[in-house]
Amino acid sequence: MLSNNLMSIENLKFSYKKDSILNIENIEIPKSKIITIVGPSGSGKTTLLKIIAGLLNSDTASFNYSDYFSKSNIGFVFQDSQLYEQISVKKNIFLSAYNSIEFQLSFLEDRYLNFLNKNKLKSINEIEKMFENKFSVISKNSNNLLLIFKIKLLFLLSKKLAKKPKLIFKFIAEIKIKKNINERIEEILKILGIHNIKNKKANELSGGQKQRVAIAKSLIKNAKLLIMDEPFASLDENIKEEAKKFISSIQKQFGFTLLLVTHDQNDAIELSDKILVMNQGKILQQDSPEIIYEKPITEFVAKFIGKPEIVQLKKNENGSEYIRSNHINIEPNITGKYSVIQTKNLGPIKRFKISNDEFEFFYISSNLNLKEGDNVDVFFDNSKILKYDKLGNLINA
Repeated sequence: MLSNNLMSIENLKFSYKKDSILNIENIEIPKSKIITIVGPSGSGKTTLLKIIAGLLNSDTASFNYSDYFSKSNIGFVFQDSQLYEQISVKKNIFLSAYNSIEFQLSFLEDRYLNFLNKNKLKSINEIEKMFENKFSVISKNSNNLLLIFKIKLLFLLSKKLAKKPKLIFKFIAEIKIKKNINERIEEILKILGIHNIKNKKANELSGGQKQRVAIAKSLIKNAKLLIMDEPFASLDENIKEEAKKFISSIQKQFGFTLLLVTHDQNDAIELSDKILVMNQGKILQQDSPEIIYEKPITEFVAKFIGKPEIVQLKKNENGSEYIRSNHINIEPNITGKYSVIQTKNLGPIKRFKISNDEFEFFYISSNLNLKEGDNVDVFFDNSKILKYDKLGNLINA
């Protein structure tokens, strides 16, 4: 179903030198949401991004797009910069808009409607139908079709205004696209906080600045899907927090769908509306962060997602049992059956390693004052225990 999805993909397979890299039954990418792909190194995350972006092909995949969306609506920010290094920031962004057929058609439609309104003219049915069907030109991404569209538009308008030639020349002057693009560039530069570097060449920029310029290139052409590969990988902690807030606020402001890869599962849980967990070229689960954390459908997902790591209560030939540490309560007790074997101060919180003969786990608290060697009692709600069969599949789903 595509009602709430920007796209869905089915039967996506990809091989390289006869080695299977991806084998995915289906993916659903919702509209105007943040979707994060996580998984261990080599699980196929970046390959999947490149297939969705159209940089790699899958002969088996079936792509289903929502109305008025095509691959020309995709912008991407990969770790290797997609900028023209020897030209200015402003020129990089200008070329992105100028080469976008959707931008040019949207611009033409806007100028046409303004022209009618300003000159108190009635709409022309044939031209209205052209703009209603403009997506057929966008989806084919053909400059020849764009040129034919422009010629037909001018012909129909000239025919309608045959007795008012001055208005035709006025319209031609108004559809000069360069001025409009430059005005829009100035707006986006200010929104992204990079107005002060607009005249710098791309090869003079820092990694964070290049990332924002690449985002600007997508925004200028009204991209409906922005793809980012490890956007926080090379950032220190303070800058990373700023970058997460910035990307989240820009996504909300412009309303595009954001699809990103990150190696940091905490970033995924914090940022995302939906998380795709991958391993060995497959998507094991695609759900909201809350469901993935509380109801991981495989043992792998349970152990991969969440810090501190999920606590293993039991394991035997029939399967295993786990519980999240946030569903565990600890109380100091000198006769308690569990011992504190390690403490670590993490600023406003403390991390304790708790152990007994059966299992050990990490526990985080902001108010417990324990030291190594202290005894404690451990309590947890049995309804929160996750049970997996011997194949690692969730039993009490």
